[in-house]
Amino acid sequence: MATSAAAQTVTSSPMPIYQDCYLRRSLEDRNARLQLKATFDEAQQQRGATEGKGKRNYMDESDGDSPWAEDELCGAIKAVTFDFTGTLAQVKGSTEDHYLDELKAVVIAEYGGQEKWVELVDEASVRPRLRKAFSAAYKTRMRDLPNFGYGTMDSEEWWDGVIMDTFQKAGVSQRVLDTVHERVGERLYKRFATDSAWELYPEVPDLIRSLNASGIVLGVVSNFDARLKPILESLGISEYFRFVLASGELGIEKPSAEIYEEAMKLADCDTFEEILHVGDTVKTDVLGPLDMGMPFIFVDRHNQDSPQLVPVEEILKSRGVYDKLVMRTNTVANLSELADQFDETYITHKTDP
Repeated sequence: MATSAAAQTVTSSPMPIYQDCYLRRSLEDRNARLQLKATFDEAQQQRGATEGKGKRNYMDESDGDSPWAEDELCGAIKAVTFDFTGTLAQVKGSTEDHYLDELKAVVIAEYGGQEKWVELVDEASVRPRLRKAFSAAYKTRMRDLPNFGYGTMDSEEWWDGVIMDTFQKAGVSQRVLDTVHERVGERLYKRFATDSAWELYPEVPDLIRSLNASGIVLGVVSNFDARLKPILESLGISEYFRFVLASGELGIEKPSAEIYEEAMKLADCDTFEEILHVGDTVKTDVLGPLDMGMPFIFVDRHNQDSPQLVPVEEILKSRGVYDKLVMRTNTVANLSELADQFDETYITHKTDP
């Protein structure tokens, strides 16, 4: 993200990330600022009539008199926090491949030979059931023992229950599971603690390095278990983050205010307006920051935009602050788009004299 010559001068184009800047102030300020905007627009109309000038766009940042000017309203972003899964990284291959690989390795070692695997596990029947089985097992475990069993058990024991339930639901015989599930659970837990099971999205390394080099404080805030730090180390990006907040270690989950407050403290930010959160889940990565008056970016990698955004629209409508511009200008398809927006906004203003 090199600072180009074009980035050395202030442009009058709207900031692409925060065209609706009220997201960078508490929602309670919305009406007051709308009134300020209306007053400003009226004054501009009058000035245009008397001076022969047309009305200027209220988003024009080049005019310090504008109540929407970047320096007065939006301020500079000092820190960026990222969700992990679906934002920075994804499972390498598929969850079902990892589960079957480890189950197969242990069954063959225990019973001896490929023939016993074929005899004991109907892979053709089990494989297509695994994804749905995993989803159901995970949801049930999270409902019964929230936040990876925080305060009740360690995360490895928590995941052991998910793994056992997944294989049962997928049709692996109880006789086989009674023999191998403990070793399969250990192997899977260790596997998902390294880059054997995770991969960064292609654009992530360059973005993280560029933001870090430009002086922005970086952190990870994720509903994840105790393996998050080792995973980031294995993926080679841990050095770029000042802090990593995993809900399973804190006992606090997004969208709880406490986890964002802790992030603000660790980032040395004075207000929530100075810290941008980036994530791929509306409930945890959009509504949480929205409640705190934090700027956010919604990463919609799989074009889930329509179904996911319905809750946000309804909540904003109920608060009387709904505007489709909110999600349209705060949604990116990948983090390359986020990098482009930082080039055009934060870096531009940061390098100005």
